[in-house]
Amino acid sequence: MVTELVLGIDVGTSRVKVVCASIDGSKITTTCTDHTFRYTRNVRDVYDALVRAMKTLREQDIDLQRIVAMCISGQAPTVIPCSENGEVLEPTLLWFEAPAVNEAKELSEVSGKQCSPAMFEAKVLWILRRYPNLARRGVKFFHLHDYLTFLFTGRAVHTVIADGPLAIDYSVLERLGVDRDYFGEVLPIGFTVGGLRRDIAKDLGLPEGIAVVKGCFDYLASAIGCGIINDGLLFIRTGFSAGVDYCAREVIAPHVLVNTPHVINGLWLCGLVIVLFGGFIEWLNNMSSLSMSAIDDLLERYLMREVAELSTYVVPPYLVMRDVGWDPTKFVVLSNLLPSIPNLTLGLYAGLSFLTKYIVDYLGELGHYIGDVYLGGGVSRGRALCKVISSVLGREVKRVTIPECEALGSAIIAGVGTKLFSSFKDAVEKVVKYEVVEPSSELREPLLRMYRKFLKVVNVVRDLT
Repeated sequence: MVTELVLGIDVGTSRVKVVCASIDGSKITTTCTDHTFRYTRNVRDVYDALVRAMKTLREQDIDLQRIVAMCISGQAPTVIPCSENGEVLEPTLLWFEAPAVNEAKELSEVSGKQCSPAMFEAKVLWILRRYPNLARRGVKFFHLHDYLTFLFTGRAVHTVIADGPLAIDYSVLERLGVDRDYFGEVLPIGFTVGGLRRDIAKDLGLPEGIAVVKGCFDYLASAIGCGIINDGLLFIRTGFSAGVDYCAREVIAPHVLVNTPHVINGLWLCGLVIVLFGGFIEWLNNMSSLSMSAIDDLLERYLMREVAELSTYVVPPYLVMRDVGWDPTKFVVLSNLLPSIPNLTLGLYAGLSFLTKYIVDYLGELGHYIGDVYLGGGVSRGRALCKVISSVLGREVKRVTIPECEALGSAIIAGVGTKLFSSFKDAVEKVVKYEVVEPSSELREPLLRMYRKFLKVVNVVRDLT
């Protein structure tokens, strides 16, 4: 019997990730390809990387003609202006760029919500005011994954945060001169947008007309790819940026945590983000000429040998702050504190671990039960990060064995949206696999000593700000 396949694509900050999964879960194939979009702002670089990734899948003896549905997720809030005939216009603003300071203030005043200069809506307003000629070209503004969906199907769609503290209603934008026509159709995640165009199918080696399903932001796809489909679960996602999110049935402490609706109705993701995480690992890779796996192995050996010395290091508190941008001076400080490669990596891993514990303890104080803890994403490939996190928390952590959890989540959304899976529960049970990592009693106390120092520094910074 020939098993049907679903395809998940995620466009990250530095890589295109692809997962091809059989609907019975018997075979899951992944690949990643680097792209230069964050340097060139040329969306064609993303497309070319995807073409290369699909070629790699074919070389792994995957019969792409068995793929019946696909879905795309991506980094956000990247803004791509596009003319009515499909031409990408300037300027493209990437997710980590936050030029719209004044526009964010206006949105905050009109909406009554706290808006960031990096928000999609604020950046659209910023572009329209500085490039008024775009309006005469029938411009539409796309998230990156929505643009690719438009390219693949010819149907313009738009992803919104539909509810909660970050939701901006169309009426607010219209009051500021941003017309609804600047955006595509708002369709539910998992809705079949259309069939794959012939020319795109030829480039990617896929069957013409397969279902292209409405995708979502990468962090939402990551939650699905980690199996976070019930409340009470906590997951840590690691990519160019990293985050810690708790799945709940209500908004929790919006003045402290970022709250966004889950893909599954009635659920929320509540947490915090470290803007530069995998980005720092990438920098370390380039500086040391070591791969991430080599650095991870080095750190594992270091932890076994130098466990008694862990208490001498304190991780800078910027790792837990919201809306932190690129600032090389922070890395100078970090380098001075932690001069060797294992120490640098430990500082980063400890920062994410401490953020996780900080959130877990905070949620506990609010009366929220924490069930299982999951770890996914590119930096989770090695065991050292998982070992540090589990030791800080003093509990087991489930590491998703497919690091490309965003693309895996997109594949699941494609399958659920086209009824190939009966439900998200059915899909997760079939295709999401875990490795359980237990805490180390040797590491726990030294790491907790670090954490106590860390809290003192964080509290001082909080009091000052």
